[in-house]
Amino acid sequence: MRFASIAFVFGVLTACSFEAATAQLAAPFGELVARSDGHFHRFQLEVTIRGKDAREHFERVDQAYIAKLFKQLDGNRDGALNESEARKAPAPRLDTDLQTSANANVAFNFRVMDEDGDGTASAEELRSYYDFFKSSDYQVVVRDQTAGIESIALTDFLDANRDRKLSIAELAAARDLLKLDLDGNDVIDGDEFRSASETVRPEFVARTNHSAGPLQFTGKRRIGGVADFRLVVDFPANARMPTLKVIALPTGDSAVITMGAKGEAFMLLDDTRLRIRALPDPARLHEQYKNSMLKEYAAAMQSGRVRNTDQLGELLRERFRAIDSTGDEVLSVNELESYVNQLIPQQIEHSASKIQVTASSTGTSLFDVLDTNRDSRLAVRELQAAAVIAKRIDTNGDGVIQETEVPRSVEITIRRTSMPIPYQVGIPDPGPPWFARMDRNRDGDLSAAEFLGGLGLFRRADKDGDGLIDLAEAMLIEAAND
Repeated sequence: MRFASIAFVFGVLTACSFEAATAQLAAPFGELVARSDGHFHRFQLEVTIRGKDAREHFERVDQAYIAKLFKQLDGNRDGALNESEARKAPAPRLDTDLQTSANANVAFNFRVMDEDGDGTASAEELRSYYDFFKSSDYQVVVRDQTAGIESIALTDFLDANRDRKLSIAELAAARDLLKLDLDGNDVIDGDEFRSASETVRPEFVARTNHSAGPLQFTGKRRIGGVADFRLVVDFPANARMPTLKVIALPTGDSAVITMGAKGEAFMLLDDTRLRIRALPDPARLHEQYKNSMLKEYAAAMQSGRVRNTDQLGELLRERFRAIDSTGDEVLSVNELESYVNQLIPQQIEHSASKIQVTASSTGTSLFDVLDTNRDSRLAVRELQAAAVIAKRIDTNGDGVIQETEVPRSVEITIRRTSMPIPYQVGIPDPGPPWFARMDRNRDGDLSAAEFLGGLGLFRRADKDGDGLIDLAEAMLIEAAND
């Protein structure tokens, strides 16, 4: 069957191992549905946090956060919030654009919080107030993200025998394209490809196999029906990579499934190639907030006091009223330390109590297939993996990639939502902060030249010996030091 259009309706998923199963299904977190001409491929999704049901975990986290917040706001310790104390509460945020972290704050209205009209707000009323504005516990972001370099003809550079076909052997030599890297940053961008050839032919793209238009995506909480596949995701403790089991159900449809060695899965549904991967939480987020807020405090310190009228840094300015538990318009170091040690950890965990799925339609060219991190460049790892990827899409197994074998590409990433990293714009980088800082060319890997820990440590960290430290290997370092 050829997909005329595929719509993905989903909750949550991610990547790590495949198994056939007949086990009884647990209550799903949500569903992923691939739709084409009235035919549905259903994926039942289960999500756990540290081995516990995700929704139960989110409920416990929500209760713990509200309890800590109430205690922080209740300055006179009378077990209720008066209007002045309640005004210190962080404004509820309406999630409007998860990709850009653009959110709308809700104006405070004490009468809305004080449901029984007794002039105070109880802990239950505080929680009810936030619950009113709370969005779903999973969110779907849909993007049509193409490489934008359709004019790059990789066959001009890889087709050694000029037969307009690419053999596995020719693709195995893709790393030799690094000779085109004019600026020496270990990635090849469109300008570097174009500068290597005055005349560039149209890209090597899939043709006759594609009867469908561009992929279309929608997100819904739950679709009923018998599942074909089961996706089981666990987000473990900090400094660990998420895991996934892909289980083909005996009553379901069949599909070509390949499990990657680095926590990702590949599925070929007709002529559409799905790459599924999970991203870890940002590591050491509490440490980053604590250090940043203490630095802001030290910078604002005058005569041993930090007042609300001072030129405060962004983090203290946004949280001043909540940190000032006595309401005297002065922050003591004890108030600040209590806040960063007691409430910030709860805020971080509370912000991670949703699952975010991003689905990206990533084009139909060979460049799109090889550009796995979707940055419109080809990096060392992507060039090294060219032959492996080619074997996955060589549907007839003849060792040659025909134009009709290049599939459409769809990438699905899964992560827990997160508080923004201090002073960083956009979606937080997953994994350890040192990994993001060292990755100077932003290709998602550390070369020996980028790594600042010495060659001996680099070689120990590079578990697979491919000359690069990837996110999974960085998480192993982080876990060892946790």
